[in-house]
Amino acid sequence: MAIANTRILTFDTGIERIIQSGERVDQPLPERNALTPTGEPVRVRLDEMLNAPALNELLRGSVRPQIADKTILAPGRYQTLLDEAQVELRHRAGGENNALAKAATLLEEEQQLRGLLNTLRNLLVRA
Repeated sequence: MAIANTRILTFDTGIERIIQSGERVDQPLPERNALTPTGEPVRVRLDEMLNAPALNELLRGSVRPQIADKTILAPGRYQTLLDEAQVELRHRAGGENNALAKAATLLEEEQQLRGLLNTLRNLLVRA
């Protein structure tokens, strides 16, 4: 029974040596900030999720034109600029199948429809 006297088969010897022996190294605890595996701080996602715009708002925002000069939207100036654009399109139009001529025709039809709309609106106001 020479095996019983050996310390090879006693498992707590290794654990005791690890626990009781050697220098005691103080390992500081990590900071209380929550960290991701990459070491970056965790973002608060709840506000991002609750305040996220809806899909239809994102779609409308993506197709909404960016207007650099908002003074062109004043009614008098807008109509003047439309008239100038129509004259310029007619001036630059080359042939019968030219896209600029078609655009000028479309702009003229749109102005006629606006005139009709204004007339009908005035009739409704009078009634």
